Parts: sequence; C-alpha cells; structure tokens
Amino acid sequence: MKLFSAQELKEWDAFTVQHEPVASIELMERAATACMPYLLPHAIAARHIYILCGPGNNGGDGLAIARLLSVANVQTKVITVYNDSAPSADCKTNLVRLQGNKLVNIIELKQQQQLPDFNRSDLVIDCLFGYGLNKPVSGIYQEVIEQVNASTAKVISIDMPSGLPADVLQPEAIKDYTVVQAQQTLTFQSLKHSLIFAETGTYAGNVQVIPIGMHHGFEGHAHAHMEFITSELVQSIIKPRQTFAHKGTQGHVMLAGGSYGKMGASLLMAKGALYSGCGLLHVYVPKVGYTILQTALPEAMVMTDEELYEIRHFPNLQGCTAAAIGPGMGMHAETIKMLGAYLPSIQIPVVLDADALNCCANLLQEHHFSFRFPKQCILTPHPKEFDRLAGFSSNSFERQQKAHAFAQTHGVVVVLKGAYTRVCLPDGRIFVNTSGNAAMATGGSGDVLTGVVSSLLAQGYSVNNAAIAGVFIHGLAGDLAAKGKFAISASEIASTISHTMHSLL
Repeated sequence: MKLFSAQELKEWDAFTVQHEPVASIELMERAATACMPYLLPHAIAARHIYILCGPGNNGGDGLAIARLLSVANVQTKVITVYNDSAPSADCKTNLVRLQGNKLVNIIELKQQQQLPDFNRSDLVIDCLFGYGLNKPVSGIYQEVIEQVNASTAKVISIDMPSGLPADVLQPEAIKDYTVVQAQQTLTFQSLKHSLIFAETGTYAGNVQVIPIGMHHGFEGHAHAHMEFITSELVQSIIKPRQTFAHKGTQGHVMLAGGSYGKMGASLLMAKGALYSGCGLLHVYVPKVGYTILQTALPEAMVMTDEELYEIRHFPNLQGCTAAAIGPGMGMHAETIKMLGAYLPSIQIPVVLDADALNCCANLLQEHHFSFRFPKQCILTPHPKEFDRLAGFSSNSFERQQKAHAFAQTHGVVVVLKGAYTRVCLPDGRIFVNTSGNAAMATGGSGDVLTGVVSSLLAQGYSVNNAAIAGVFIHGLAGDLAAKGKFAISASEIASTISHTMHSLL
C-alpha cells in the first residue's frame, strides 16, 4: 500500500464513490461502523462520552458514531463546533438522522464557557477535523482543543488528531499549531504522512489503521515513492520450505561480532539467523566468546579471532552465502583498519550493523572519495549510528531525507530503525514498516534483526526483499511476543521469529 498525500486521499474517496459505486454518505457510515469495535469498550467503561464534531466530514463521522453508540444503548453528548462554517452536506444528513434520538444530547457550542469539565473517567471522541485540514486552527476550535488537552479525560481521535495536517514536511512548520493530544487515533484505510514521524506522530498516541473498503484500483493510478510494508506484501515475498530441503539448501551465514562483556550481541544475532531458517550458521568471535556461544547455542559453529577480548581480523567467507558484521564488535583502531581492508573483498550479500557502521563512519571521514561499501550491502543503523554516517540530523524528517539520498549515492539498502522503520532502496523507493511496538525498545532487539536479515539473504532473497521482509517479520515477532506485556526482551523476540514466519505462510 502506498503512502498518499491529503489531496491523493481526497481523490481516493472520489474514486471509490465513482467506481464502486457508493454514495459518500454510505462511505461515511462504513467508516463510523468500522470504528465501533474499538470505541465501544471504552465508551461502556466511561462515565460520560463526549463527541466533538466539526463542520466537515470528520464531524459527520462523529455524528454517525453517536448514532451507532445509541444503537448499542450507550448515551452520548455530541458537541458541534461550527463557528462561522456551514456543515457539509453529509454532516447535515447525519445531524438530521440524530433528531429525536433520546440517547444523544446535541449541544451546539457557541463559546468556550459552554464546554463541560472533562475528567479522568470521561471519554472524549475527537471528530473536529480530519486529514483535510491544511492550516492552523483558531478561535473557538483552538479554545476547545486547549481545554481537551488540559483535561485528564481519555481522548480518542478519529482519522487525525484535530489540528494536525496530514502532510507536515518539517516539524518547524507546525510549531505554533494547536493540536489535540490523543491517547489513541483511529485512522482510516492508511497511515498519513504526519503519523509516521516522531515529532508529529506523538500527538496521535497509539495509532490503529481502520480499513473502510476504499477501492483498491486507485493505487494503480497514483504515484508515490513511499510504500507501506504490510503482511500481504511480505506474504508475497517469503517462500515455504521445500519438501526435500536440507541444511545445504537453506543457506550458510557467517556472523562476526562480539567483545568482552558484549557477547550477548553475537548470541542474539545468531538466534535471529537460526530461527529465521538458515541451514548452516558460523559465528566469528574473539576467544573470550568461544565457550559462551558453544554452550548457549550448540547449533552454531564457532570460529575465534586471534585476540582474546575483541575482533581484530575478519573471517574467510568461502562457502558462505551471506554475512553480517558488527554487533558488539567494538571500535579498536586496528579493528577499523582491518575492516576497511576487508570490505572490498566481500563478494556475497552482507549486513553491516552497530559497530561495523561506526567503523564505516570513521572510514568514510578518512577516505571519503575512495571508500566503497560492498555490493549487495544492507546497512541497519539506529538514528545515532546513521547520524555518524551521514551527519547530524535535527529531526526525523531530515534524517529520512538523508537516508533516502545515502542509499542512492552509495548503492546500498539503508534500514533506518525505529518506530515505522524505513527501508530506503538504491532506486529511490522508501518502504515504511507497519509492524512492531514500543515494548521492543530494548537492547539487543536490533541484533536479532541483523540475524534475521542475514539469514534471508543466505537463503537467496534479494537485498531489497530481505530487508523489507526482515523488518516486518522482526516487528511482527515483537507484536506476538508483547501481547499482554509492558516490555519484552530481545531473546523473546528471537524465540518468536520461527512462529511468526510460519503464521505468515
């Protein structure tokens, strides 16, 4: 699925109305109905339910939601905020449908003083503005949003947190905007641009994408250089094991990393590779890691460097079908020097992560014009590691732009890790991951990802597909492991990888 602008989303609405065909009011009904499974439990638990409705179609969604809640015998208070704007035609239709409904109390707000005091046991459903907003709110709208944000009520925004445009390109553009701070946002059909960046997405809280049956034919007509990684996309990439598969047909991975006190990085990387299906696994570590790896993961074949505590050299890759280098490796001067000499010799697909990236950043500075990454190379930096490679970025918008350019300039795949991990391809496309959760924010999680991606490379997946499928599988494993939990360990993510891949197949 592509990432569309607000204008393209509007065109998608019109395309659906024309080609399904379906009346726009029925599309609004569809959207409201799709929200009910998420809203009803919160509504039942709340003391009072307030639905804030603006004059546009987002307000019409709110009016439809009020009617559907009344069908479930839930009483609501609808607060319409129109200021000097006339409600849209579909908004008017839904307002007429509410007339005489004894479970819906409609208050037309003229001034802020009419607003009730929202408290902790109340639910506020924000339907003031949706993705169509493209300017800052003011007047009564601003006052209402400020009062909502000052309250302790639970706030759920429908489609977008009101006041946040869908197409913010720089956080500075909305520094003076007044925006609803929601705990949860139910956004229709697809994520919006502003919801996938830390500086603007924070207004949305937990985001749930709600499919409303938009016509899929539109995607073929629209151009977008950013796409979402979905389960359907990954299912089209990953392949089941063949009946006559054996360890020699499932790929041979070489992993290099670890140092004194950081052997866990190599172990987690190795688990990620093993549980995602590689047939043979070698792990290259300093001598201090031999007993640890051989004991903790007997399935791995272990090779050791000449040094006791850190890697100084790198392994022979003969017979291997993919490699990964970096986690826990350290940055000794000799390690940096030897890595610089080693990289040009790599002729198989390789993942560079963690300290390998930090070493590359050093090499790029010293040998800017002559340094080259190996062909078929995937970089998996977290934000600080990427800043070392490409220069400091003041925000996540700028960092994405640099990752986009870096991938094309150096001919590598850049996996920019974080919420909504970006996979930037050398051809200029960007894929945005939709799996994963905040419980995965823990040390070692990225090491598992490195193992998964290298394992897919070893099994014959292209660098593009290994990166795209790897980040989704890793995130989905985190989603499965995190069910009912506040936080999880990297080991829990690794142990869920195999089950995740089976579920996708």
